[in-house]
Amino acid sequence: LGHGHRLNGEIPTRPEVLDALCAMTPSAKKLLEEVVRARQLSPRVIARLRRVARTVADLRAPGVERVGDVHLAEAIMLRDPP
Repeated sequence: LGHGHRLNGEIPTRPEVLDALCAMTPSAKKLLEEVVRARQLSPRVIARLRRVARTVADLRAPGVERVGDVHLAEAIMLRDPP
């Protein structure tokens, strides 16, 4: 990603940093809002989901600039398998 961190898990959890390094598509933002409301997720869990979704995006579509809803959905499934 060229952000100075070797691992996505090292990305700071400050909202402005997450917004810059784990940017999301509008549909991914909507999905995250719905999940946060439904599951009452803490800011820490939200940050973790965004970083995992960034990793999923990097693995599934190298070079993609923004995390899509499919990447976020996979991160959510990894956190809470059915």
